[in-house]
Amino acid sequence: MNFARYFSVIPLLAAFIFTSGCQPEKAEPTGKLNVDLPVSLNSRSLSGSCADNLWADVLIDNQAIQKLQKTGGNWQGAIKLTPGAHALKIEFKCTTDNFGTIVLAIYTEDINLSTDESLNLASDRYEYPDNDHDGSSNLAEIKAGTDPGNPSNGFKWANPLPQGNTLQDVIWNGSEYLAIGYGGSILTSGDGQSWSLTHSAAANVLNGIAWSGTQYVIVGDQGTILSRTGSESDWTIRNSGTQKQLLDITWTGRLFVAVGDQVVSSSADGINWTSHDIPGVTAFSSITWTGDKLVVAGAAWNPDASRVEGAIFTSNNGTSWSPPQLTGTPWLWDITWTGSQLVAVGGDLFSRDGFRLGGIIITSPNGERWTKQTSGTDVDLYGVSYDNNSGLILTVGGSINLLVAENPGNSVILSSPDGINWKPRNSTSHPIYRGLASSGTETVVVGQAGIIRSSKDLLQWSNHTSGTVNSIFAMVSTGEQIVAVGENGEVLTSQDGHSWASHNSGITTNLFAVTWTGSQLVAVGGELHATQHGIIATSTDGITWIDRTPAGSFGLIKDVTWTGSQLVAVGAKGLILTSPDGIDWTSRNSTTSNWLFTVSSNSDQIVAAGSKGAILTSSDNGSSWTNLDGVDENLDLFGSTWTGSSFVIAGGSYISVTGLKKDTSIIFTSTDGTKWTPIDPGVHGVLQAVEWTGSQLLAVAENSSLLTSSDGTAWTLTPTISSNSHNCVLEHQGTTLIGGGNGTILYRKN
Repeated sequence: MNFARYFSVIPLLAAFIFTSGCQPEKAEPTGKLNVDLPVSLNSRSLSGSCADNLWADVLIDNQAIQKLQKTGGNWQGAIKLTPGAHALKIEFKCTTDNFGTIVLAIYTEDINLSTDESLNLASDRYEYPDNDHDGSSNLAEIKAGTDPGNPSNGFKWANPLPQGNTLQDVIWNGSEYLAIGYGGSILTSGDGQSWSLTHSAAANVLNGIAWSGTQYVIVGDQGTILSRTGSESDWTIRNSGTQKQLLDITWTGRLFVAVGDQVVSSSADGINWTSHDIPGVTAFSSITWTGDKLVVAGAAWNPDASRVEGAIFTSNNGTSWSPPQLTGTPWLWDITWTGSQLVAVGGDLFSRDGFRLGGIIITSPNGERWTKQTSGTDVDLYGVSYDNNSGLILTVGGSINLLVAENPGNSVILSSPDGINWKPRNSTSHPIYRGLASSGTETVVVGQAGIIRSSKDLLQWSNHTSGTVNSIFAMVSTGEQIVAVGENGEVLTSQDGHSWASHNSGITTNLFAVTWTGSQLVAVGGELHATQHGIIATSTDGITWIDRTPAGSFGLIKDVTWTGSQLVAVGAKGLILTSPDGIDWTSRNSTTSNWLFTVSSNSDQIVAAGSKGAILTSSDNGSSWTNLDGVDENLDLFGSTWTGSSFVIAGGSYISVTGLKKDTSIIFTSTDGTKWTPIDPGVHGVLQAVEWTGSQLLAVAENSSLLTSSDGTAWTLTPTISSNSHNCVLEHQGTTLIGGGNGTILYRKN
């Protein structure tokens, strides 16, 4: 939702007057509750059709009880409110022609409201939604002058193509395929092979699709519902009546029914929705219609076993639901009706007691009696579909092995004529498959990293995405070209940041960093799962690489920099290596056993930083090092740079620090490398890298956001179109580039 486009003025101080502590029989309230919005909201000005039809709803415990009226520069309303713990939400709303009803919500959770009390919603005491999943709340983005609902901000995909966000679901409506996924990504194809990409106005994760014969409805996180007819091109945001995650949706012939995180939403027309919570349920993962009842697969708590188990729920009307029927299996992720039986699939995301419990398939003729079938695989199954033309039941899934580097995981496609006998149709190291659909002549599977594959016979499969899906960890500009390095020895080069060429580096381990000395490239890395296997390689052109790894045993290397006369590499357990030429390397005593993740320098000093807040300095070109004290040990520091006047270090914390509940970001600045000033850039999510362009600082967070600053103190957040982790950032000849997970490379002409 682009509030810079759609609202005229958000007032300097919005005062909401509530009444509290009154008896039900009294006509007038007896107390006041004043709620103040942050003063910085004053700076947000909107234009266009929202200026004259903006309103604000007040919700108490998720029930809309009052509309607020704008009087002068303030918003006011009066309500009766019982003192005690309540969830308070204020939703600014505006109806637009192109985007439907846009909502900016700010809310509090279970606060104790009493009479004559004032609440400042800018306080860290309150939570704010993060509609585009970039690690920064709507409120923070509005204060920063960015766009919480339409986060492209000029960025385009360079790799993979057509895009690299994970795709959650795909459907065939009789004439076209439609696929949806993270970052509000929507893709369409007439043949399953050529795909067109659009982004919805809602940048949330989109999870499920239904087609009524005339209308699409998409559901997603934070209660997102989008709809359009088959002839339209624009999607309209609908008010679902819930902020909870919606995971799947079905069409019964008369009713759309969406399910999710302890919630069910229904609509006869796809426009007007009614939502109600379902207590006692862990989650409704998937829903199907048998012709006479709704059947949901998901999970519920088994009190006897003290664990969450797969569960089935049924309903005749979408409102009243049966108690959970525990299946004795792990979580169930998807369910379908073949016309004669129900088929549900699932598996554990992680192993239980050291054993994987994936490959779950259960079948039932009526939703009451369930039989566990043998799938022949132990990977998690996320999607199941019935092909009316072939009569085959198809299921897809995959798994990631986080512990064994040589076996990173695989994806599977299985088929069965009867739900009992299952045959593998594809098993590869491709990213995890999440959904599938068949037109009768072409079967399409979609999944992680935006993967799209299709087959006419379930034997030969074609890829319809191009480019690597190996994560990109670092980029450097030589002045003439850009070189990117990453997972599994991936090396890419580009002249303009738009078109990229992949090269066989001859390296199979990860490359975490690369630097340019003026005459050669030096890349470093190692095996993430084994700290004693570092690697160093050099190249003059980015295409042909020579292994320069010194003899002996030393740890994984995380970063490397060129001081002007010396290469300095840092890594595992305090590792520091120096070299004048990239060939002969000398180990240095770092005085620390902490991991070192980043290193940067100016003409006089080298600064290295890493885990547990470690900051080290060297003033003799890397020969000896001083370990600085006083930095928070809960922090990890991943990126650093020199601006010409100061060092800047970026990082954050993955654990609770000073009462914060989420991953936090941190910036440190220093003019001398000794005295450091901490700065809160105001976003959730750990910063992975920071770079100086010559005129401004660029920093990226693992949760898909870009930060910019001219001085290292005041930072502006810019969301991007990728939902993958952001690992590195670079500016090359007026183009901003971001590299990240699943092969992500984004570019923007400045």
